[in-house]
Amino acid sequence: MALQTLESEQPRPGRGQRASELLRTVASSGGGRLAVAVLGLYVLTALVALALPKEASLGIDTDQILQGPTRQHLFGTDQLGRDQLARVVEGALTSFTIIAPATAGALVVGSLLGLLAGYLGGWLDNLVMRITDVFFAFPPVLLALTIVAGMGPGQLQLVVAIGIVYSPMFVRTARAPTLQLREREFVSASLLAGARPFWIMRRHILPNVIPILIIQATLTLGWALLTEASLSFLGLGVQPPASDWGAMLNEGRKFLSLNPWLAVFPGAAVVVVVLALNLLGDALRESADPRQKRS
Repeated sequence: MALQTLESEQPRPGRGQRASELLRTVASSGGGRLAVAVLGLYVLTALVALALPKEASLGIDTDQILQGPTRQHLFGTDQLGRDQLARVVEGALTSFTIIAPATAGALVVGSLLGLLAGYLGGWLDNLVMRITDVFFAFPPVLLALTIVAGMGPGQLQLVVAIGIVYSPMFVRTARAPTLQLREREFVSASLLAGARPFWIMRRHILPNVIPILIIQATLTLGWALLTEASLSFLGLGVQPPASDWGAMLNEGRKFLSLNPWLAVFPGAAVVVVVLALNLLGDALRESADPRQKRS
């Protein structure tokens, strides 16, 4: 009974209110609106790729090899006469199906470890943070390359490698505010009322950490896309004949003197999506940082 009374008296912002505040902040920012439009187009392109027949991106036409942009082929053709626009569209689906589950996995695993380490402390905190420090000692691309090289190239291997590489970022992101929140009065009062640690983490700490995790996830999606494209560029990502922006860049660099468009369009796609994700992260950060609101 005491715990129920305490819960009813404890003021907490509702999840719907927090989400609406984030949406209002993004809508009030020019960069945020631009980011949402670009990312919406990115997701829509990935969905369109699901409906495209395989022949659209795999059809070989030896009479149309290394053609520039035309009415028939808006992005030109590659060294096998395949339509470059269809391959860029399919590449959007490929990248999305890699970076989305990889970032989601890193978010879940890293946030859980960060919450446990920050709230429980002790040997668990020391163990988690020492392992995290080891991961941060290596560049993300180099670490992901090492993991993929050990498991072999492929889409699933990329998801696992990217998820492992970026999990430590969510560990630190979740742990820092947890260390502060566990000292707050409402947490102490819940302990006195008999609440269990896991109930407190789920009910009081996690809702206050979620906005920061959302911002981190937005930025991590951009880094994951760069990592995925880098590994595919090196031949350790999605294997042919599947289309991937990084692999297309690798193919296009061989024909820069004959047809530079082969590298321009997939490279521009990577740059635009990563820039949009960073703009969205900046817009969301304005909602979480009161100092930026005042400025």
